[in-house]
Amino acid sequence: MEGEINNFIMVWASIYASICYCYGIAKSVPEGLARLFAYLPVVILFIILPFNLYSLHLGGTTALFITWLANFKILLFAFGMGPLSDPSLPLSHFFVLACFPIEVQANPSPKNPQGVDEPPNFVPNGKNLGKPPANGHTKLSVTRKTSSIGLKPPSYYVKKALLLSFLLSLTLYKDRLHTKAFMVIHCVCIFLGLECMFAGVATLVHVLLGLEFEAPFNDPYLSDSLQDFWGRRWNRMVSSILRSAVYNPILRNFSRTFGIKGAFNLAILVTFFVSALMHELMFYYMGRTRSKWGCTWFFVIQGLCYVVEDVLRRKFTVTWRLPRLMTGIIIFGFEIILFSWLVIPELLGFNADARFLEEYMAVVKFMMSLGQAWKGKGYYLLVNVEASWTKLNQLMRNML
Repeated sequence: MEGEINNFIMVWASIYASICYCYGIAKSVPEGLARLFAYLPVVILFIILPFNLYSLHLGGTTALFITWLANFKILLFAFGMGPLSDPSLPLSHFFVLACFPIEVQANPSPKNPQGVDEPPNFVPNGKNLGKPPANGHTKLSVTRKTSSIGLKPPSYYVKKALLLSFLLSLTLYKDRLHTKAFMVIHCVCIFLGLECMFAGVATLVHVLLGLEFEAPFNDPYLSDSLQDFWGRRWNRMVSSILRSAVYNPILRNFSRTFGIKGAFNLAILVTFFVSALMHELMFYYMGRTRSKWGCTWFFVIQGLCYVVEDVLRRKFTVTWRLPRLMTGIIIFGFEIILFSWLVIPELLGFNADARFLEEYMAVVKFMMSLGQAWKGKGYYLLVNVEASWTKLNQLMRNML
């Protein structure tokens, strides 16, 4: 554990130095190919660094933050785009925006501070879906309202964390659970874990720097369509980066060749395929095993279903809608079933469930040893946590 933490510190020291280099280069090198070539060593370094970490928590998180999100942001910044392109950013803000899955909150609408009525971000403006102008130049705009969805109250995430702890305790008894039930529990644990982790990072940075951030998730179980789920509810930070780095450039550059509808379909499919490849890379960092490509098939199917849904939506006019609760169950249920079928077996292939719990207990014991050495209150708090965890396991054993 201590060796992994030392590696983690060294990796993040390298990351900080690299971000400082990017920040300084931007002051003297103009945006474009020159800045891109100056940033390529950093991009390559960010791909290599996660190989120095072997734990799911530290290695997987670092790979997601740096190899995927930070690299995409840096590549966008090389051309003067993305969240780092504001020249007034101080180094501290530049660093956290580059390295963490956070997005500064836009000014919320006074009438709708939670942004509930925001349309899916992937949908092109309907006015542009007709024939291009006679002069052959296609004016393209993408529907992108900036109504803001801020972080939810702390009590919301505390409840999610408690539910996550309860579900994790269930996974200890997978031999007594039905295989499908076990996989569904894992799906929900991954969702809850991601939401709590992203919200925790945003809250920590808010406390340190005083910035307001967008909510990383927006109740994906209330989605009324795949467009709603992927466009504005699920992992909104990753969706925003993919939209800027993949979707928008394809939509702009291929609209004249394939038309707006064709470019839209192509942009959606390529975006999901890029997301699939990045997920495969994240899994490789965590497991260091050969991929079975289940994750790729998951996102390919998602992209195809997304395009089919959009075609049907435009072809058939629906004058009625199912209740949101029912559509949420259908959409979220579809995601859980497909994820359980294609992705969870890959995670279980490198014992992600057992390793996660082992690392959790290793962290608790490590913190207890530090607390015992310091004779502080933190030691007694961690003792109570371990005792509560033991009691919860015993309770679940009796129930099952």
